[in-house]
Amino acid sequence: MVERHDIIDALRRAMEACPDALAAYLGGSDATGRTDELSDVDLGVICEDGAKERTFVVIRDALAGLSELSYEYRMPEPAWHGMSQVFYALKNTADWMRVDVCVMERSNPTTFTERERHGEPMVWFDPEGLIVVDDLDMGAHREKVRAAVENARGMLGLGGPLVRKAVRRGFPAEAASFYHRLVLGQAVVLVRAQHCPERHDFGARYLDRDVPDSVQARLDRLSVPADLDAVLACTAECEAWARELLEELAPAFEKEPRP
Repeated sequence: MVERHDIIDALRRAMEACPDALAAYLGGSDATGRTDELSDVDLGVICEDGAKERTFVVIRDALAGLSELSYEYRMPEPAWHGMSQVFYALKNTADWMRVDVCVMERSNPTTFTERERHGEPMVWFDPEGLIVVDDLDMGAHREKVRAAVENARGMLGLGGPLVRKAVRRGFPAEAASFYHRLVLGQAVVLVRAQHCPERHDFGARYLDRDVPDSVQARLDRLSVPADLDAVLACTAECEAWARELLEELAPAFEKEPRP
Protein backbone atom coordinates (compact mmCIF):
# COMPACT_ATOMS: atom_id res chain seq x y z
CA MET A 1 0.00 0.00 0.00
CA VAL A 2 1.33 3.42 -1.00
CA GLU A 3 1.15 5.83 1.93
CA ARG A 4 0.88 9.59 1.95
CA HIS A 5 4.52 10.05 2.90
CA ASP A 6 5.55 7.85 -0.06
CA ILE A 7 3.68 10.13 -2.44
CA ILE A 8 5.20 13.25 -0.92
CA ASP A 9 8.73 11.82 -1.04
CA ALA A 10 8.35 10.77 -4.69
CA LEU A 11 6.97 14.14 -5.74
CA ARG A 12 9.66 16.05 -3.89
CA ARG A 13 12.45 14.03 -5.50
CA ALA A 14 10.86 14.51 -8.92
CA MET A 15 10.46 18.25 -8.52
CA GLU A 16 13.96 18.76 -7.15
CA ALA A 17 15.32 16.93 -10.21
CA CYS A 18 13.04 18.68 -12.71
CA PRO A 19 14.94 21.44 -14.59
CA ASP A 20 11.73 23.32 -15.35
CA ALA A 21 10.55 23.48 -11.73
CA LEU A 22 11.62 26.78 -10.13
CA ALA A 23 9.78 26.37 -6.82
CA ALA A 24 7.58 23.77 -5.15
CA TYR A 25 5.57 23.67 -1.95
CA LEU A 26 2.83 21.82 -0.11
CA GLY A 27 -0.40 23.65 0.62
CA GLY A 28 -3.71 22.45 2.01
CA SER A 29 -3.56 20.74 5.38
CA ASP A 30 0.26 20.88 5.40
CA ALA A 31 0.08 24.68 5.17
CA THR A 32 -2.49 24.95 7.95
CA GLY A 33 -0.84 22.40 10.25
CA ARG A 34 -3.89 20.15 10.30
CA THR A 35 -2.79 16.98 8.54
CA ASP A 36 -4.33 13.71 9.69
CA GLU A 37 -4.73 10.16 8.39
CA LEU A 38 -7.33 11.38 5.85
CA SER A 39 -5.37 14.31 4.42
CA ASP A 40 -4.78 14.63 0.69
CA VAL A 41 -1.57 15.88 -0.90
CA ASP A 42 -1.76 19.45 -2.25
CA LEU A 43 1.26 20.33 -4.39
CA GLY A 44 2.01 23.73 -5.90
CA VAL A 45 4.74 24.18 -8.51
CA ILE A 46 6.07 27.27 -10.26
CA CYS A 47 7.78 26.43 -13.54
CA GLU A 48 9.46 28.19 -16.42
CA ASP A 49 7.16 29.87 -18.93
CA GLY A 50 6.00 27.36 -21.52
CA ALA A 51 6.94 24.36 -19.35
CA LYS A 52 3.63 23.48 -17.70
CA GLU A 53 2.96 20.41 -19.80
CA ARG A 54 6.48 19.04 -19.34
CA THR A 55 6.14 19.58 -15.60
CA PHE A 56 2.88 17.66 -15.48
CA VAL A 57 4.54 14.78 -17.33
CA VAL A 58 7.25 14.63 -14.67
CA ILE A 59 4.65 14.67 -11.90
CA ARG A 60 2.56 11.97 -13.55
CA ASP A 61 5.59 9.76 -14.11
CA ALA A 62 6.60 10.13 -10.46
CA LEU A 63 3.17 9.00 -9.31
CA ALA A 64 2.97 6.18 -11.85
CA GLY A 65 6.29 4.94 -10.52
CA LEU A 66 4.55 4.26 -7.21
CA SER A 67 1.37 2.67 -8.53
CA GLU A 68 -0.92 2.49 -11.53
CA LEU A 69 -3.12 5.58 -11.67
CA SER A 70 -6.80 4.96 -11.00
CA TYR A 71 -8.01 8.51 -11.57
CA GLU A 72 -6.82 11.60 -13.41
CA TYR A 73 -8.82 14.75 -14.01
CA ARG A 74 -7.63 18.07 -15.37
CA MET A 75 -9.71 21.11 -14.57
CA PRO A 76 -10.99 22.88 -17.71
CA GLU A 77 -9.01 26.00 -18.48
CA PRO A 78 -8.99 28.84 -17.89
CA ALA A 79 -9.68 27.71 -14.34
CA TRP A 80 -11.25 30.18 -11.93
CA HIS A 81 -8.03 30.47 -9.92
CA GLY A 82 -5.73 31.05 -12.91
CA MET A 83 -3.59 27.94 -12.40
CA SER A 84 -3.44 24.63 -14.26
CA GLN A 85 -4.79 21.94 -11.95
CA VAL A 86 -4.86 18.14 -12.15
CA PHE A 87 -6.21 15.65 -9.62
CA TYR A 88 -4.69 12.17 -9.43
CA ALA A 89 -5.38 8.99 -7.51
CA LEU A 90 -3.29 5.85 -7.25
CA LYS A 91 -4.72 2.36 -7.51
CA ASN A 92 -2.57 1.04 -4.68
CA THR A 93 -3.57 3.56 -2.04
CA ALA A 94 -6.55 4.49 0.11
CA ASP A 95 -9.74 5.23 -1.82
CA TRP A 96 -10.01 8.74 -0.39
CA MET A 97 -6.44 9.77 -1.20
CA ARG A 98 -6.17 12.39 -3.94
CA VAL A 99 -3.13 14.27 -5.18
CA ASP A 100 -4.11 17.83 -6.07
CA VAL A 101 -1.45 19.48 -8.24
CA CYS A 102 -1.46 23.13 -9.30
CA VAL A 103 1.21 24.29 -11.76
CA MET A 104 1.76 27.93 -12.63
CA GLU A 105 4.35 29.63 -14.80
CA ARG A 106 6.96 32.15 -13.71
CA SER A 107 5.07 35.02 -15.36
CA ASN A 108 1.84 34.19 -13.48
CA PRO A 109 2.68 32.80 -10.02
CA THR A 110 -0.82 32.72 -8.55
CA THR A 111 0.18 30.85 -5.42
CA PHE A 112 -2.87 31.28 -3.14
CA THR A 113 -0.72 32.10 -0.14
CA GLU A 114 -2.60 34.66 1.93
CA ARG A 115 -1.84 33.49 5.45
CA GLU A 116 -5.31 34.14 6.83
CA ARG A 117 -6.98 32.07 4.10
CA HIS A 118 -4.49 29.36 3.19
CA GLY A 119 -1.92 29.13 5.96
CA GLU A 120 1.86 29.02 5.57
CA PRO A 121 3.03 26.91 2.61
CA MET A 122 5.55 24.16 3.34
CA VAL A 123 8.23 25.22 0.86
CA TRP A 124 10.48 22.51 -0.58
CA PHE A 125 12.66 24.84 -2.61
CA ASP A 126 12.44 28.38 -3.95
CA PRO A 127 15.90 29.80 -4.68
CA GLU A 128 14.54 32.87 -6.50
CA GLY A 129 11.95 33.75 -3.86
CA LEU A 130 9.00 33.30 -6.21
CA ILE A 131 6.61 32.08 -3.50
CA VAL A 132 5.33 35.22 -1.83
CA VAL A 133 3.30 34.74 1.36
CA ASP A 134 1.07 37.77 1.81
CA ASP A 135 -1.06 39.13 4.61
CA LEU A 136 -4.66 39.48 3.50
CA ASP A 137 -5.65 43.01 2.50
CA MET A 138 -8.61 43.18 4.86
CA GLY A 139 -9.76 46.53 3.45
CA ALA A 140 -10.20 45.16 -0.06
CA HIS A 141 -11.42 41.84 1.27
CA ARG A 142 -14.11 43.51 3.34
CA GLU A 143 -15.78 44.66 0.13
CA LYS A 144 -15.91 41.06 -1.10
CA VAL A 145 -17.48 39.96 2.16
CA ARG A 146 -20.02 42.76 2.02
CA ALA A 147 -20.95 41.76 -1.54
CA ALA A 148 -21.34 38.13 -0.40
CA VAL A 149 -23.59 39.20 2.47
CA GLU A 150 -25.80 41.20 0.10
CA ASN A 151 -25.95 38.29 -2.32
CA ALA A 152 -26.93 35.95 0.52
CA ARG A 153 -29.71 38.36 1.50
CA GLY A 154 -31.13 38.20 -2.02
CA MET A 155 -30.73 34.45 -2.46
CA LEU A 156 -32.45 33.71 0.84
CA GLY A 157 -35.46 35.77 -0.23
CA LEU A 158 -35.62 33.68 -3.38
CA GLY A 159 -34.70 30.28 -1.97
CA GLY A 160 -37.34 29.81 0.71
CA PRO A 161 -40.32 30.26 -1.61
CA LEU A 162 -38.73 27.95 -4.20
CA VAL A 163 -38.22 25.25 -1.56
CA ARG A 164 -41.82 25.50 -0.37
CA LYS A 165 -43.14 25.44 -3.94
CA ALA A 166 -41.11 22.31 -4.74
CA VAL A 167 -42.40 20.60 -1.59
CA ARG A 168 -46.03 21.45 -2.46
CA ARG A 169 -45.46 19.98 -5.92
CA GLY A 170 -44.00 16.82 -4.39
CA PHE A 171 -40.53 17.24 -5.94
CA PRO A 172 -38.05 16.07 -3.26
CA ALA A 173 -34.88 16.38 -5.37
CA GLU A 174 -35.75 19.91 -6.44
CA ALA A 175 -36.68 20.94 -2.91
CA ALA A 176 -33.44 19.53 -1.49
CA SER A 177 -31.35 21.21 -4.17
CA PHE A 178 -32.94 24.61 -3.61
CA TYR A 179 -32.65 24.20 0.16
CA HIS A 180 -28.94 23.37 0.20
CA ARG A 181 -27.93 25.91 -2.44
CA LEU A 182 -30.19 28.88 -1.80
CA VAL A 183 -31.12 28.58 1.87
CA LEU A 184 -28.62 26.61 3.96
CA GLY A 185 -25.70 27.57 1.72
CA GLN A 186 -26.46 31.26 2.14
CA ALA A 187 -26.85 30.86 5.90
CA VAL A 188 -23.33 29.41 5.90
CA VAL A 189 -22.06 32.51 4.08
CA LEU A 190 -23.57 34.71 6.79
CA VAL A 191 -22.21 32.55 9.60
CA ARG A 192 -18.76 32.81 8.06
CA ALA A 193 -19.09 36.56 7.58
CA GLN A 194 -19.74 36.82 11.29
CA HIS A 195 -17.15 34.37 12.64
CA CYS A 196 -14.51 34.00 9.91
CA PRO A 197 -14.83 36.74 7.26
CA GLU A 198 -11.38 35.99 5.82
CA ARG A 199 -12.78 32.64 4.59
CA HIS A 200 -16.33 33.78 3.88
CA ASP A 201 -16.37 31.86 0.59
CA PHE A 202 -15.13 28.48 1.87
CA GLY A 203 -18.63 27.03 2.30
CA ALA A 204 -18.84 24.11 4.71
CA ARG A 205 -15.11 23.40 4.58
CA TYR A 206 -13.13 23.97 7.77
CA LEU A 207 -16.17 24.84 9.85
CA ASP A 208 -14.57 22.88 12.68
CA ARG A 209 -11.82 25.49 12.92
CA ASP A 210 -13.69 28.61 11.84
CA VAL A 211 -16.91 28.75 13.87
CA PRO A 212 -17.89 27.97 17.49
CA ASP A 213 -18.78 24.37 18.25
CA SER A 214 -22.43 25.23 18.92
CA VAL A 215 -22.72 26.92 15.52
CA GLN A 216 -21.14 23.98 13.74
CA ALA A 217 -23.49 21.58 15.56
CA ARG A 218 -26.49 23.62 14.40
CA LEU A 219 -25.26 23.64 10.80
CA ASP A 220 -24.57 19.91 10.94
CA ARG A 221 -28.13 19.27 12.11
CA LEU A 222 -29.61 21.53 9.43
CA SER A 223 -27.55 19.84 6.73
CA VAL A 224 -29.36 16.48 6.86
CA PRO A 225 -33.14 16.92 6.99
CA ALA A 226 -34.88 13.54 7.15
CA ASP A 227 -37.85 14.15 4.84
CA LEU A 228 -39.85 16.87 3.12
CA ASP A 229 -41.47 17.99 6.36
CA ALA A 230 -38.00 18.36 7.85
CA VAL A 231 -36.88 20.30 4.76
CA LEU A 232 -39.68 22.78 5.39
CA ALA A 233 -38.83 23.06 9.08
CA CYS A 234 -35.11 23.50 8.37
CA THR A 235 -35.89 26.11 5.72
CA ALA A 236 -37.93 28.12 8.20
CA GLU A 237 -35.21 27.83 10.83
CA CYS A 238 -32.50 28.91 8.38
CA GLU A 239 -34.57 31.89 7.25
CA ALA A 240 -35.11 33.03 10.84
CA TRP A 241 -31.42 32.53 11.67
CA ALA A 242 -30.39 34.41 8.54
CA ARG A 243 -32.56 37.38 9.50
CA GLU A 244 -30.87 37.47 12.88
CA LEU A 245 -27.42 37.27 11.29
CA LEU A 246 -28.20 39.98 8.75
CA GLU A 247 -29.29 42.29 11.54
CA GLU A 248 -26.13 41.57 13.52
CA LEU A 249 -23.92 42.02 10.46
CA ALA A 250 -25.57 45.22 9.24
CA PRO A 251 -23.28 47.67 11.04
CA ALA A 252 -20.19 46.14 9.46
CA PHE A 253 -21.33 44.91 6.05
CA GLU A 254 -24.54 46.62 4.98
CA LYS A 255 -24.24 48.79 1.89
CA GLU A 256 -23.76 52.47 2.46
CA PRO A 257 -27.04 54.37 2.02
CA ARG A 258 -27.35 56.33 -1.20
CA PRO A 259 -27.23 60.12 -0.81
